[in-house]
Amino acid sequence: MSTEIRAKWVSTMIGDINFDVDYNGNVVKAEEATANYYLKIVKDVLNDPAFNSEYDNLVNCYDFDACRVSDEAEHKSFKDLLSSWQSFQSYTINVLVYSAKFKISDQKKKRQRAVLARCFGRRHSTRIKKSRSPAWFIEVFAAEELFYFPYPFQLPKSFLVSKQKNDLRLKVRLLKSIAVKEKEKIFDSEEFFNPINVRNDDLIKIKENIIQLLKELSKEEIIHNRLEIVLKSGKIKNGLIKKLTASDITRRIKYLKFIENIKN
Repeated sequence: MSTEIRAKWVSTMIGDINFDVDYNGNVVKAEEATANYYLKIVKDVLNDPAFNSEYDNLVNCYDFDACRVSDEAEHKSFKDLLSSWQSFQSYTINVLVYSAKFKISDQKKKRQRAVLARCFGRRHSTRIKKSRSPAWFIEVFAAEELFYFPYPFQLPKSFLVSKQKNDLRLKVRLLKSIAVKEKEKIFDSEEFFNPINVRNDDLIKIKENIIQLLKELSKEEIIHNRLEIVLKSGKIKNGLIKKLTASDITRRIKYLKFIENIKN
């Protein structure tokens, strides 16, 4: 049995993930949390006194908010300790780490499906299997409502890939805004931001992502550069997408209105 196949089997029996695998786009925290998860799986399964001691020592010296350790720590990060354990070239460790990777990958897929389900409701799933060995599996998840959109739309290629859950939610919301027959498209900013509860620096990244995607839509001539910002108070501001900054995108906004660029 190959390492990959054995790891997939083991992944069904290891502990569940109890942390945000994306950390809302914070790459350093996501990498450290992931490495920590791998280490805990290896430590708990092997129950080796030397490994237990190394791991416990790092945890006791680690500042989880700042993602750094005190000077007396032997290893400087969870990634560093994981690299040290993997350097032993242990088959068991490799299988356990692979199984943890499969577990995280499965968790990300479930979260993406959940986002699509919340945004659209029902969904269809298709699995295609290659008949000859080695087998290839392709899973396609499509929101059922996409097939009933009465109006054709186009999107930049960047909309086909999402790095984390809020990026996916944003792109799905923009897609819904564009796929209507009315020339004026409305992005419900209030609805998008309501469930988001992140630190200020992560919130700024989300706002910058909104601006970047709107600029891409404008650059691809899918929408016009003009933008209307409607506040919850009823006040309306007019501006240009190319001049938007993160400070312009606030929780006081009810929705953003932009115009489709219809080409003759």
